[in-house]
Amino acid sequence: MVARRNNGARKRKTAVWIALFWVFALLAVAVAPVGSARRGGGGTPVPTVELGVDKTWSTANWGNSGTEMSGLGCTRYLGAGYDTVNRRALVNTWAILMGFCTLEAFADVGQSFFVTGSGSMVASVRMNGHYQGEVHALVAASSSVSIELHVKDYTAGTEWSTVIANPSCGAACFIDPNSDFDKSVVAKFDAGHWYLVYLHIYAKASLYAFFPVLGEAKVDFGPYDDDSGGGSSYNWFLVDF
Repeated sequence: MVARRNNGARKRKTAVWIALFWVFALLAVAVAPVGSARRGGGGTPVPTVELGVDKTWSTANWGNSGTEMSGLGCTRYLGAGYDTVNRRALVNTWAILMGFCTLEAFADVGQSFFVTGSGSMVASVRMNGHYQGEVHALVAASSSVSIELHVKDYTAGTEWSTVIANPSCGAACFIDPNSDFDKSVVAKFDAGHWYLVYLHIYAKASLYAFFPVLGEAKVDFGPYDDDSGGGSSYNWFLVDF
């Protein structure tokens, strides 16, 4: 009888240790930012930057996108997405003919990494890339797009950003931006923190047209309006201490 009770106690202790193991394992995975490479047996190595050592990246391992619409009556094209292979962020907001509506879309693409070393340092993050698209507005309409470089400290929750380009149109306006860019932002890097450097694009198109008045509000930086579209992309970025 004593032997059976001891065996039961050992089984309960074993179950408790197994449960504790899985709790700690899940917590360890959760500290890495979503979309980043994580530590794992035989998996992809964790991307790192050593504090004080310059590093150039020409890759992306993270992306995010979304759309929103308010109002009614508009014939529309609306879409957003990202491409980590080619480091592209893509959006379309296009309202045509009649209606009272606002279309919004955003897309992000970038690279996450872990900072090694000790202490903290300030560095310049320089991104090189290209953007091409259309920003149109006709009659009772307005359109705008903002393309930005962001550096986010996931661990501390702080963020730094700078505007790369932000063309906008109102009433009767047709802008077709097509340009290379080379832009920098200064950020603080702490050893032991996760960071994300990413390209962000946000588009907004608003239309306020009713019969017999017709209008158009268009931001085309992507393929979601049945064409190959333009977009925004980066070639590389440099963390320069």
